[in-house]
Amino acid sequence: DNYSIVFESEGDCSDNAYALFDYMKNNGFLKKYRITWLVDHPESYSDSNNVKYVPKDIYNHFSQKTLRALSTCHWYIYDHCDVLRDKKKNGQVIIFLNHGAGFKAASSSIPISYADETYVTSKLFFYPASACWGCTMDKIYDYGFPRLDFFFKSNNKNQNKLIENLSLNNYNNVFLWMPTFRLSKNKDLSEDYFDSKTGLPILYQEKEIEQFNEILKQQNSICIFKVHHLQAKLNVFKRKYSNIIIFNDEMLEKLGLQLYEFIKLTTCLITDYSSISTDYMLLNHPIIFTMDDYEEYRNSRGFSIDDPSQYFAGYHVYDKRQLISAVQEVAEGKDVYLEQRKEILPILHSHIDGNASLRILNHLGIKR
Repeated sequence: DNYSIVFESEGDCSDNAYALFDYMKNNGFLKKYRITWLVDHPESYSDSNNVKYVPKDIYNHFSQKTLRALSTCHWYIYDHCDVLRDKKKNGQVIIFLNHGAGFKAASSSIPISYADETYVTSKLFFYPASACWGCTMDKIYDYGFPRLDFFFKSNNKNQNKLIENLSLNNYNNVFLWMPTFRLSKNKDLSEDYFDSKTGLPILYQEKEIEQFNEILKQQNSICIFKVHHLQAKLNVFKRKYSNIIIFNDEMLEKLGLQLYEFIKLTTCLITDYSSISTDYMLLNHPIIFTMDDYEEYRNSRGFSIDDPSQYFAGYHVYDKRQLISAVQEVAEGKDVYLEQRKEILPILHSHIDGNASLRILNHLGIKR
């Protein structure tokens, strides 16, 4: 069926797959194409004429509905789980939208990629993507990520509602801290050397988070921690702080917001080696990189290119004093790394236009 597409994302209807679907929905494609979403919670969605929701359930047997969708679709477009894999029939096309242009080395078990194509944000990421996902270079295109299109749109009513609910306009700065989760149960992803009561870099103790909160208060700034759901269960993140907010996927879902619609509302990113920093460059806001375990990380999981820190356009902070100093400078309105970001941006992004969805659909021949 040439007009049938199956979408998959980790977290129902989210990330790049949802952003591509959203573009299609808002631009009249659904009159022509039939969409099936693989979701963990089909009961949370209502089918419409051309959009159906079927159980994903990758660990058990698929339902009849799911099997029918998978066996008859022309395109399988996914973010995380390629459930079609080697079962694909002649004429079926598997598209991996990817979930980040980063520099982390592949985990020890490199998968075989069955995808016909995958996308990155620039040619710099061809080798890292190939090494990480097991696909050949000729299957990679630097068309960008659909989710980054959200950065170029004006705010919708749900974004405005969040600004109002959190009184974001009352603060000089809205810091977003998105750390890599290092204490994973998955041995391939956990960093054994990492010893922190908070699961955070630099602020290892609960009292250091309290001090950080005080600094933010003095600067009339707020910091939103977008932490991994396992990290959110730590006691330190169950506490209430005056100028720190803990945010998770459930909150976004309640607000009807995609993660990248939320990220757009912040004014400075604090992160480490996560691919979020590549994405955030498009917003042209300051970035603070926590580098306290850079060498350990390099020797533990490692990086896919020699020294990725050359592309980290922003503060490189190694201890609490440097972190606080960077936060204070940003809060005072200084943008020390503006010129460096201008230089690095075109190396990380071949396209700076918010048209990734359109580019991908045109390339695939999915026309209205």
